[in-house]
Amino acid sequence: MAGHHLRVSPPGGALRSLRVHHAPPSCLPVDGPLLSRAPAVGEVRVCREVGAFGVGTVLNAKTARSQLLGGIVMGIGMGLMEETQLDSRSARFITQEPADAHVPVSPDVPDIDAIFVPERDPYVNAVGAKGLGEIGITGTAAAPANAIHHATGRRIRELPLTLDNVLATSFSPP
Repeated sequence: MAGHHLRVSPPGGALRSLRVHHAPPSCLPVDGPLLSRAPAVGEVRVCREVGAFGVGTVLNAKTARSQLLGGIVMGIGMGLMEETQLDSRSARFITQEPADAHVPVSPDVPDIDAIFVPERDPYVNAVGAKGLGEIGITGTAAAPANAIHHATGRRIRELPLTLDNVLATSFSPP
């Protein structure tokens, strides 16, 4: 799988990062989150998420868009809040109850744009359709960490981007 990275610096100092993945004959996702940060507490939130997906021939636009939106929300949860903790002494999971799982709920879901990139691939199958699966998760989970890296020059290599991980990273330019 080849990847390309685009750095976008719009006016206003918003953190933005785009990661392009290409894995033919599967889907091609591009994710770009717009992040905000609460300076007093260091909390990172996704204000807006734009995902562009080359999925071949779209057979049902409503179902395909819903699949992508669900994947993007799952990626936001994976990248910012879902954490599995292990007890280092017993090697058992500490987070076992559903109540311990921090998953995105309605207030956590930002404005999301899922864009279908027109693509014709006659080699996949006769129709040219590709499997969507959960392709929305792929870049969405890592994209906020990439945006933080581009804003600060420091890399956070652990997901989710918990408050501890973010506070350990300086937000001043390198």
